[in-house]
Amino acid sequence: TNSIDFPDSNIVSVSPQDSITYFLEVIDSENCLWNRTITIYVDTNLPKAHVSNDTIICIGSTISLSASGGTIYEWTPSIYLDSNQISTPVTTPFTDIEYVVKVINGCGEDLDTVKVKVNILRSFITPDTLACSGDSIQLLVRGGESYIWTPKEGLNNSNVNNPKTLVEKPITYQVVIFDSLNCSAVRTISLDTFPEPAFDAGEDFTIEWSKGGQVIPEGEGVSFVWSPADLTNCDTCFNPEVNPLETTVFYVTMTDKYGCVVADSVTVFVTGSIYIPNTFTPTGDGLNEYFLAYGKEIELFEMFVYNRWGNLIFKSDDITIGWDGTFKGKKSPIGTYVWKITWQEYSGEEGKAIGHVNLVR
Repeated sequence: TNSIDFPDSNIVSVSPQDSITYFLEVIDSENCLWNRTITIYVDTNLPKAHVSNDTIICIGSTISLSASGGTIYEWTPSIYLDSNQISTPVTTPFTDIEYVVKVINGCGEDLDTVKVKVNILRSFITPDTLACSGDSIQLLVRGGESYIWTPKEGLNNSNVNNPKTLVEKPITYQVVIFDSLNCSAVRTISLDTFPEPAFDAGEDFTIEWSKGGQVIPEGEGVSFVWSPADLTNCDTCFNPEVNPLETTVFYVTMTDKYGCVVADSVTVFVTGSIYIPNTFTPTGDGLNEYFLAYGKEIELFEMFVYNRWGNLIFKSDDITIGWDGTFKGKKSPIGTYVWKITWQEYSGEEGKAIGHVNLVR
């Protein structure tokens, strides 16, 4: 009953010196007893608002504010706050904002402010690009201090702002950009390829010695370059005439309407008494499996193959039977081998040749 003026009244005045809880007993008309309590909090000091320091956050980030110095708190504006009636609200602002907190107790109120600056990482990336298959493209992104590109496929460096990539198929790259505050942004770039050029230099063909022929490519293009140029009548034409005096491979590079370049070749064989290739590939794929001589009107024939130490490792007296790249049942090593061939034509003219053949697997 201390500090209560009329403890037996239903309306009383109290003047406590410290926070206190009062207990009330009420007897109703039925002589029933009810108990109630009420606590009076006594503030002994004026409120003094203290709030957390001004800060910078990345856009999309959440930060907890903090105020002290009172018993009741009111934050304004309430935008972005999870609650504006507590001492430690959480905010996720998307623009710079200044909050005012009112700190209240029984003795009065006080104000303080806190500024939250939102850092927006502004970045730029090169636009989506079309390229020729096999082209090297340099990507570029700006606005950060460090970078992480994914996937790493094709990139010469996945941690710089300007990596190079070899475009062989459509692909989309994503780059995470970090600034000096470790704020991040994500950008993407898609690379696609122009349609693959449809061009073929044409079928290999044979001409008589000293008589020319004409290559017949398939497809179309904007420009062409043939080599060796001195064996053509027009090294920039679509289907030039050629006049080699020996079997020759003609190479062509074609540029299509997109600026993409494709290369192909055609072999022009020149007939003579005999033709000996310089390479064979005994890989088991059924193509170019044997080292053979090719000739016309050959009556007698002998072929000898020697290794690098001059040892005879293969012999044949039938032009249709060639060396399969083995010696004593074992595969001979990749390399260059010496051959010697003698022959006699049906006309009685004889010939002899010595050369090298490359065994490639």
